[in-house]
Amino acid sequence: MKKFKKYNFSVVTSTKNSANTLIECISSVKSQRGVLVQHIVVDSDSNDGTKDILKKYNHADLKVIIEKDNGIYEAWNKALKLIDSDWVIFLGSDDIFYNDQVLNNASIKMIGGAKIYYGKVIKERAGGNIIGTFGMDYDKYKSLLDPPTIKFPPHPATIFHYSIFRDYPLFNEEFKICAD
Repeated sequence: MKKFKKYNFSVVTSTKNSANTLIECISSVKSQRGVLVQHIVVDSDSNDGTKDILKKYNHADLKVIIEKDNGIYEAWNKALKLIDSDWVIFLGSDDIFYNDQVLNNASIKMIGGAKIYYGKVIKERAGGNIIGTFGMDYDKYKSLLDPPTIKFPPHPATIFHYSIFRDYPLFNEEFKICAD
């Protein structure tokens, strides 16, 4: 069995015509301090400049797949084959981390042997107006009996242990929403 030790976290991003937001996403992932982060971007053969951005911002810890796919879950499944860490987070191409310490702070709080950790996301409009904060700190989730059935934590605020994707089926690519 392969031992995952090269990176502390792998961030998976699927794209399709994401040129307007992708640079900020890549920069946000690359800016994480105190942890080693692999970023895997799977692009569904975009035609808006996304592929040019991926070439321009390429770096050693960024893996890129560019090929047509049937949606986000197929893209995520492709990326999961390239994971080189114990922890996985799915970050949208229009998402960014709150600051450069998000994953380092998460790693400090990730104790106790859980396979999923939750956090919060702040949603805002393109102009910067905040819509709201969704999810909650892991410390609050862990006291609930069954957090996923109460309210699904947002993907960008959920960190999965890689073994989940080894021990259970991957994402069902036939679903268009709520595939997990």
